[in-house]
Amino acid sequence: MKLTKNMELINNSYRTLHERAVNLAKLLDKLGYSVEWGYYGQHSAKVDGEYYLEYYPIPVITVKDICDIGLDFSQVFVEGKLYPDDAQKLSIAALKGYEFEIYGIENYLADLYFDNMSDDELHESIRESGEAEVGLSILLDGEPLTKEILDIIKLLEKIGTHIASEVDEESDAVEGTSIFDDMDLNTPAFEIADALDND
Repeated sequence: MKLTKNMELINNSYRTLHERAVNLAKLLDKLGYSVEWGYYGQHSAKVDGEYYLEYYPIPVITVKDICDIGLDFSQVFVEGKLYPDDAQKLSIAALKGYEFEIYGIENYLADLYFDNMSDDELHESIRESGEAEVGLSILLDGEPLTKEILDIIKLLEKIGTHIASEVDEESDAVEGTSIFDDMDLNTPAFEIADALDND
């Protein structure tokens, strides 16, 4: 096989994503979360207000019972699902300071939240959608800090999101390390490769 420039570019780009996924999964495992991860394609992201279909796969980490964390080339998304009753209790104030999207699960391109909506308007939008589940996604540009990701996981846990997961209680798909005991959680979540490799 002949190695082309495109192949090298793609491979180097994916090496970065792969290392980020491995390192973040190890961190979450060390902190007591059950995780699994893999590559998933055809994710839709908003670009200039329009949905852009990504044909290429990206790593997605599932945090058991809480959320998925998707690692894209220019952003990270943390998303979970809400049953209608829980969605009706959702307060926009709880998401203050975050860029977020609320959408249908069956019709995932149907936005249920728009800027400056009140809680009542959001709840009405959810009711009128007829969706059996509602998606909530929080978006972070670039390489977020470790603390930012952990804070969002805790927020979604408090809100009551869930996610489909095949993680078993006894699964050790991601081996924990001792490297995080004294870790500064204000460092970028992905700048831990060297320490992990040497652990």
